[in-house]
Amino acid sequence: MSLRLDRVTVHLGGRDVVRDVSLDVGDREVLAVLGPSGSGKTTVLRVIAGLQAPTSGRVEIDGRDVTAVPTHARGVGMMFQDHALFPHRDVGGNVAFGMRMARASRSATRSRVAEVLDLVGLSGFESRAVDGLSGGERQRVALARALAPRPSLLLLDEPLGSLDRALRDRLLDELAGLLRSAGVTAVHVTHDQAEAFATGERIAVVLDGRLAQVGPPPELWRRPVDLDVARVVGPVGAVPVEVRDGRVVAPWGPLPARTLASPPTADGPATLLVRPDAVELCLDGAEALGIGGTVARRSFRGDHVQLHVAVPTPEGAVDLPVVEHDRLDRDVGERVTLRLRDRSVIVVDPATS
Repeated sequence: MSLRLDRVTVHLGGRDVVRDVSLDVGDREVLAVLGPSGSGKTTVLRVIAGLQAPTSGRVEIDGRDVTAVPTHARGVGMMFQDHALFPHRDVGGNVAFGMRMARASRSATRSRVAEVLDLVGLSGFESRAVDGLSGGERQRVALARALAPRPSLLLLDEPLGSLDRALRDRLLDELAGLLRSAGVTAVHVTHDQAEAFATGERIAVVLDGRLAQVGPPPELWRRPVDLDVARVVGPVGAVPVEVRDGRVVAPWGPLPARTLASPPTADGPATLLVRPDAVELCLDGAEALGIGGTVARRSFRGDHVQLHVAVPTPEGAVDLPVVEHDRLDRDVGERVTLRLRDRSVIVVDPATS
């Protein structure tokens, strides 16, 4: 089942909260929609579901224009952040709800409930009370309930947002696997880049109501179209550089061509984007071979330390994010030397920087 948004705009409160969004989702594809709070991503989901009418534009499901079709007639399943389980129904009753609304027979309902509970790893939970379930079990019941009526399209709005960090991390891979096992077309809205990377075969980044970039996770990580997208996708340092005759000149000197993920396409002022995996700390005493800086901030993460190294530029110091695995005791203020890895850094051209 495919989905298509054609130039969708939503005007609310005197402004366009969604602007001219066009998007295609293929059959059985899982698309993650990523953006910060207030970016318009949830409004996009509500338009797809039929909970919000677009001011202009069209919504098509499997080639059928459903822009004016009510939610219950779109064949769409939804899973919300708070799971919204019915406390007075047991697990089986919750999962069966959509099928009963569709007037499915008792035998068909019973069989389908057992099937989807087995899919989400809760076989035999039909008679369990929902208030006795763990957070992860509730999340899987909510997913089973959304899948039970065999929706043509599954919409997930921050489905892990109400869980604590440890449980969310544990369920990420599980959710991604379940979506693929279900063989359903899905749109997963989230503000968390780790969730988007784990579930989305492609990611659509929404910023200020516009569709900023769409692509597979590695493409967005390595080749963001601009600094705003780069920052939404993950930690990044932004260094002002100059492109001269195709060569990139940084504040510390010309960059070897081998360090660039791709060559710049135009001369002029530009921005060098540096991810944590693009830079490493040099051995002590290798100052002449690398980029000198000072540890500005540090955060202990268990098996590594996340450092922010201040590197001087003519416009002021720029923080570069660095992951340190070997020495976990580096202090703020310590002098260090950095080296860029081969094919690791991105130049955002003058037109977009």
